[in-house]
Amino acid sequence: MKIYTTLLFQIILTFVVSISFAQSDSILYEIHYKTTLTILPDKIKPNIINSLLLISNNYSVEKDLDRFMTDTAYANKYTIGFAKSNPSPSGEMMDVKKFLSNTINEYGTDRQIIYDYQRNKYLYFRYMFQKFYFEVPIPSYKWKDTNTKQNIFGYECKKVEGTSSNGAKWDIWYCDSYKVPHNLYGILGLDGLIIKAIETTSGRTVELTNLRTGSDIFKNVEKPKNSILVNSEEMNKFEGEFAKDRLKFLKDHPFNGTTIKIN
Repeated sequence: MKIYTTLLFQIILTFVVSISFAQSDSILYEIHYKTTLTILPDKIKPNIINSLLLISNNYSVEKDLDRFMTDTAYANKYTIGFAKSNPSPSGEMMDVKKFLSNTINEYGTDRQIIYDYQRNKYLYFRYMFQKFYFEVPIPSYKWKDTNTKQNIFGYECKKVEGTSSNGAKWDIWYCDSYKVPHNLYGILGLDGLIIKAIETTSGRTVELTNLRTGSDIFKNVEKPKNSILVNSEEMNKFEGEFAKDRLKFLKDHPFNGTTIKIN
């Protein structure tokens, strides 16, 4: 049963993601990063965030890896339960596929960022009962070669110092053995893959934890469908309202013409 359910989940997962991201750029690399935030290090512990970066020729997308793993684990648990109660599933399989599609492509994108290099746009998506997003230009960068090399996590790296057009300063170690069209945070202009990066203006440290060619799960990159465009100020307002009272947010921002009544 364990082997059966695992294979069932993998088959459904591949089917769902392939359909959901059809007609778009194929994935070249799937990369996992660990980000350490050291805001007020004397008063609070560093905040650790794990992210998943998918790179294609014209786009890259960053997802919350911890959230994605939680959601897919829940979907896997549901699938195992379904398989046990339906040893010979037939028409009900479409319900499972629909459930997994919602889990992976909606709940799993609670927050995600897409970099559209054809339009030079940074698109921030947030799923709050509906999918909202705003877009701004991708920053440009100026780099200074330090003429130093260092082995980082087993990768032979070159170090550069950079400044973005929005004023952020970076120390970056990249490996030119991996030729990528673009890097995390939409960073361009480097002749290789970023292995470690430190934003010296904020103390944020980003480190590579996993690298694979292609992806076992995701096949393509595409902007989430039926997303509502807002500006960054509206997004900040919505996120504050959503964090404070989700039911009230749903009442204030109904979708599909539905009126929400809350007692």
